[in-house]
Amino acid sequence: MNTPNKLTTIRIIMAPIFMAILLINKIPHNYLIALLFFIVASITDLIDGRLARKNHQVTTYGKFLDPVADKILVLSALMGFVQLDITSAWVPLIVVTREFIVTSVRLLASVQGNVIAANIWGKIKTVVQLVAIIAIIAFKAAGEIMVSLDFSIMTDILYWYDIIVPIVSKALLWLSVIITAWSGIVYVWQNRKYINTTK
Repeated sequence: MNTPNKLTTIRIIMAPIFMAILLINKIPHNYLIALLFFIVASITDLIDGRLARKNHQVTTYGKFLDPVADKILVLSALMGFVQLDITSAWVPLIVVTREFIVTSVRLLASVQGNVIAANIWGKIKTVVQLVAIIAIIAFKAAGEIMVSLDFSIMTDILYWYDIIVPIVSKALLWLSVIITAWSGIVYVWQNRKYINTTK
């Protein structure tokens, strides 16, 4: 197994570990640790693709598992947010639905001997999802640290923090959901010829 594929596999393994750390509040500073885990996992996504192209190590294994690893990582965060009551189950449901539809279109194209490249909206979707998730976990980590500080000023800060952060978190998540859904709609429309076939 080459290095890019090892990084992809490591990202898949990191996803459930990240989710466990995110949800187990008995772990000291679990949000901060989860944040670091997620950032490291996201970085491996950037590195494995570049290494594969640079060293001409693009493989069928990597083509298949790299996008799967990304989806597992993002969904592990979204399901964790549902468990933590940061968002509703509609968010991961919409994301999963989009991925199933896009994958189905890719399969239809593949059966007809065509490979569909990712469009710009798919890349924007991924970036917005990662930014939203990292920001929300960072908010939780910051709140965790502020609670541990024994300063009188923290009372006022935490008051506004508890009001503003949930609103910002939900706004970021729903922005990512809207872009995710839109990217799926654009993808299906651009590749509708593979769906509208009599074969």
